[in-house]
Amino acid sequence: MKHFILSTTAVLIVGSFWVRAAFGQSAVLDNRVAAVVSVAPADSLVDIIVYLKGRHVFSGAERTSWSNMPKAERQAAIAHEIVGYARDRQAPLMALLRAAERLGEVNNVRSLAVANAIACGATPRMIDVIAETSDVRRVRLDQRVDPSMAGLGLRMETATALPLVADTSWGVIEVTAPEAWEVGANGNGTMVGVVDGGFWVGHADLEDHLWD
Repeated sequence: MKHFILSTTAVLIVGSFWVRAAFGQSAVLDNRVAAVVSVAPADSLVDIIVYLKGRHVFSGAERTSWSNMPKAERQAAIAHEIVGYARDRQAPLMALLRAAERLGEVNNVRSLAVANAIACGATPRMIDVIAETSDVRRVRLDQRVDPSMAGLGLRMETATALPLVADTSWGVIEVTAPEAWEVGANGNGTMVGVVDGGFWVGHADLEDHLWD
């Protein structure tokens, strides 16, 4: 069974190379990943974050069931649902990555459940395989960026603007805030904490507004 899995992974890697050669660069890869992959040695491992399609949407029944729970229990219940959803959605890709890891094509695989994403190092060949996987929404570069490098040609692709609704920012719509308002959620009694390990330094909205 082990040999079958490894052989299948090898076939996928080779097959994907020819598919990509015939049909061009996948739109799943962001510009920075595509640029790095185009010049990276075949045996190098590029640090990436793979974002999968889908996200867990809590039902009204779930939210109601948690409403009277103590805070710690509520947090644990929510975390359990998020991690479980990510584990189920990521299982096929995770199996592929683990098999590729045994071939030396992937390393440092870890799930980022809250974003339904997987971080890993992968060879250019394996990045091609990942990008062709149907459950993958986007592949971005996982890289530390020195703030002094901001504005030095690192600009990524410009996002397509979403239509505005009632003059609200597209970000408000993206996080489905209007739907929350419709069911009476207005933020009263809610504490919001943000723990962020970085920022998208090449985003068009930030590129020229970080430092003078």
